[in-house]
Amino acid sequence: MKTHRCKGSLAAHIPIRKCMRFEWLQYTGDTIAWRLFKPREDDEVIGCIHLDHVAEIAYCPFCGRKLEVEG
Repeated sequence: MKTHRCKGSLAAHIPIRKCMRFEWLQYTGDTIAWRLFKPREDDEVIGCIHLDHVAEIAYCPFCGRKLEVEG
């Protein structure tokens, strides 16, 4: 899995990863793509981190960089 890290995404604690939407549940039609995730809000209470998929993206919403298509 590749990740995109820039000052904006790190400061916002928003992961940007090149992966399938659900790594643990491979279903028909799921593809590897750049995806924006967000931590669940209740994670602070239970003490672990779960990520919710937000969207498939082509550009970083924080720095504006075009994310690589291949590789």
